[in-house]
Amino acid sequence: MIADVRSGALFRAESLFAEHVCDAAVLAGFDVSTDAVRRILAGDPEAPASPDARTFVLRQAQALGWVLRRVRSGTFDLTWGTARAVNALLNGAPHDEPGEGAGSAGQPPAREPLPGVAIGPDASDPLEEAVRVFLELAVRRPFAGGNVRTGYLLAEGAVLRAGLPAIGVPGPLRQEFDDLMRRCRRRSAGEGPADAGVNGAEVEAMAGFFRRCGRWP
Repeated sequence: MIADVRSGALFRAESLFAEHVCDAAVLAGFDVSTDAVRRILAGDPEAPASPDARTFVLRQAQALGWVLRRVRSGTFDLTWGTARAVNALLNGAPHDEPGEGAGSAGQPPAREPLPGVAIGPDASDPLEEAVRVFLELAVRRPFAGGNVRTGYLLAEGAVLRAGLPAIGVPGPLRQEFDDLMRRCRRRSAGEGPADAGVNGAEVEAMAGFFRRCGRWP
C-alpha cells in the first residue's frame, strides 16, 4: 500500500537527516562534515564549523524538520503558503502557518497552489514525475522571494508525499549534478537551443542521475 511505502520513505529521510543537511551546506559552499553537522544539531558548541556554517545548518535543519513533520501528518501541500513558510525558516524569519493569510505585496493567497508542480496519483513513472516537480521547483522557482534551497525542500516534500525516498546527492556525484542543473537553468533562462522550461529529455537525464545515487527504486 502507498501508506506503507510513504512510511518507509519518510523513515529513510529521517535516518539521513544529517546527511541531507550536510549536502545542502556543502552545495552552498560551506566546508563542513556530516559529523560536524550532527554535533551542531546536538547542540555541541565545539563542533568544527564557522559561525555562518552553523547558522546555515540550524536553519536548514529547522526547515527540513518542518517539512518532514507536515509530510508525516499528511498536511504537506504545494501551496504558496507552504513555500513562504519554508523560505522564511531558511532565512531565520518569522512565518505564518500555511493556509493563513491572503498574501501581501501582490503575492497570491496562502492556499493557492503553486503552478504546475503537482504529482498526479496515476503517474506512469512516479520517479520521473517527481523529478519533473523537482526541476520545476529548483530551476524555475515559482514562489515569491524564494531561493533554490526553498525549491529543493519543497521538492523533497513532494517526493516524500508521493511515497518515494528523498533526494540526496552523494559527494562524488555533485559535479555531475551541478552540470545537469546548469543545463536546466540555461534553458529556463532562454539560453538553450529549445524553448525555455523543463522538458522530457532533462527529466529523463535527471531521473537516471537519481537512480545512480542509489536512493531511488
